[in-house]
Amino acid sequence: MKKNRRVRITYANVVASLALFAALGGSSYAAIAITGAQVRDGSLTGRDVRNSSLTGKDVRNQSLLAQDFKPGQLPAGPKGDPGAPGPKGDKGDTGPKGDPGLPGVSGYQQVVVHKQIDPNFSVFTEAQATCPAGKVVIGGGAEILNPTQAGLDAVLDASGPRGTTTWRAEAHGFQGFKYTLEVTAICVNAA
Repeated sequence: MKKNRRVRITYANVVASLALFAALGGSSYAAIAITGAQVRDGSLTGRDVRNSSLTGKDVRNQSLLAQDFKPGQLPAGPKGDPGAPGPKGDKGDTGPKGDPGLPGVSGYQQVVVHKQIDPNFSVFTEAQATCPAGKVVIGGGAEILNPTQAGLDAVLDASGPRGTTTWRAEAHGFQGFKYTLEVTAICVNAA
């Protein structure tokens, strides 16, 4: 035969049951029953709000300032009109004197030499024009002058400087064909 045990309710049992009820249902009750009217202004902090729980609907329109956003989060507005030019500034100080430049060309002179070809001796010729002492050649040229027979041309084979003081040229024609080789040296004072 079984004995019926009688359960006795004690003060500790009642307190434990109430604590369990509060622990399980109290936070749900608080979430439903507590509104903004029961929260004192300025008492909640960022730690009291769950991350990503607030949306744009939770923020009052036009309540945020540009400083509340990180750089680049707000779109740029339209470009403004250019401002008026500022006043003209004062004249600056004179800068230091520059170094002297290189000397210019001086003593320009053309030296021209003519050499006539003897068709009985050779069809080839060479001539050169040389600058006077103290001058250098900076350019020159050559030309065939005075042909004596129509339709027979002489040919200028070479024209160019030789060293620093002379311009040289070479030409050739035909046997019995007279012509003159003109060579020009352009000379200036040596630096």
